[in-house]
Amino acid sequence: MDPVQLHLMLNKILLFGIVFVILFFIISYYLKNNLMLNISLIMVIMIALWAIATHQSGEVAEEFVKTLPVYPEKLVQDHVIAADVAFIFIVVVGVFAILCLLARRYHKELVHFITTITLVLLIIGGLLLARAAYMGFKIHNPEFFQSFFIIR
Repeated sequence: MDPVQLHLMLNKILLFGIVFVILFFIISYYLKNNLMLNISLIMVIMIALWAIATHQSGEVAEEFVKTLPVYPEKLVQDHVIAADVAFIFIVVVGVFAILCLLARRYHKELVHFITTITLVLLIIGGLLLARAAYMGFKIHNPEFFQSFFIIR
């Protein structure tokens, strides 16, 4: 398995994982089930940790892609910028999840506010990850966009 395949695999797990966590978190939030909310927050932290691994594999994959005969530098740079923004955002969401777990334990008056902020940030982070993945898709599939979006 080359570094690009590893990065793609980690990225797909991250994307499907964040969709699952967002849905689980929304259901937990709606039901106001404390156990489910705690599990949701732990899963958010796990997603943030998985994002670290995915981001690190992207660095290695970029070096591998630079050795290819055709190196789409603009597409790679756009993807790297989008991935960096998404990565930082997801790590911040993970920190918010830790703060939310602590607030649930020690500061009951802040729980609803921090939980709501964490959920909103998680949804935004999911959208940023999807955008970064879309830009990464364009690196290996430029012919799709050239043939599909030609305006005549």
